[in-house]
Amino acid sequence: MTISINNNHVDLSYFYSGFFSTTFADSTPEIASKLPNITTEGGTDVRFHCTVTNRGDSSIQWWYVSGKKSIAIGLQFGKGISHDKYHVVETSNTSDITVSTLTVRSVHSKDEGMYRCVIRIPRVAYPAWPKENGFIYIQENHKMATEKNSLVSTTEGTKQGALDINIEVKPTNNVKSSTVLSDKQTGQNTASCLINGSFLVYACAMIVVILILS
Repeated sequence: MTISINNNHVDLSYFYSGFFSTTFADSTPEIASKLPNITTEGGTDVRFHCTVTNRGDSSIQWWYVSGKKSIAIGLQFGKGISHDKYHVVETSNTSDITVSTLTVRSVHSKDEGMYRCVIRIPRVAYPAWPKENGFIYIQENHKMATEKNSLVSTTEGTKQGALDINIEVKPTNNVKSSTVLSDKQTGQNTASCLINGSFLVYACAMIVVILILS
C-alpha cells in the first residue's frame, strides 16, 4: 500500500507486515514446560502438567501416541476414552498462563509409552502446532519382585532339600551293605576261633596222655 503526502510517496507495506508479524508472534501460543519421562511401579497414578502461554482461542489436546488414540481436546474426552482411566483439568491465571493436567490412573504395562500435549491453533496447519512429549515407563512392582524372589528361593530350597535327602539315602544303603559284610566277616572269624580252640584242646589232651604213658 502506497500513499502520497505532499507529493512524497510512502510505502506502508513494511509497517503493516512488521506490525502484524510482531503482534502475531507476541500472541502465538507456546508450551512453556517440558513433559517429563516418568518411571513408576504398576498400579500408581501418573500426572503430566502442560503449561501453555498465550493460549487465546486455542485448545489443548492430549494424545496417547503409543496407543494411537486421542485422549482429550480441552476438557472434552475422545471417543471410547474411559473417565476412570484418564482425568484432565485446566487452571488459568491472569498472566494468560494455562496449565492442563493429565492424570493416567492405575498405570500398567498397557499404559506404557509416549504421551503428547498439543496446542490446536485455529487457522494454522497441524505441523506448526506446538507439541511436547513425555513418557511413562513401568517397572516391576517391588512387592511382586520380593514375593517372586521368595518363591524362587523356596523352590530352590525344596529342590536342594530333596537333593540332600537323596544324598543321605545312598550312604544309608552303603551302611547296610557294610553291616552285612561285617556279619559275614564276624562269622568267619568265629568259626576260625572255634577251629583254633579245638586244636588247642586236642593238643593239650595228647600232651597229658604222653605224660601219663611215660
